[in-house]
Amino acid sequence: MPTSFLHAPGDLRHLTLYEAAYMRQRALLGMLGFLSNIPDHGTPSPELLGGAFACLEYLAEDAARLYEAAQDEAKNHTIG
Repeated sequence: MPTSFLHAPGDLRHLTLYEAAYMRQRALLGMLGFLSNIPDHGTPSPELLGGAFACLEYLAEDAARLYEAAQDEAKNHTIG
């Protein structure tokens, strides 16, 4: 996973953004797959469950923002 995409060369920055978004999506799908295959989740506390769902929501929202930024960057690079 890229540690930073802020210093990528201008002509490759959109690819780095796409990669970062893709990695977040893969992490989200991996976690959802893991959770769906656990036979018994027990009774997690509301705080723990809320934190887990917040993490999944963050990954989904961050991936969407990164994809949008990558598309904007690609358009700007093509035009400029």
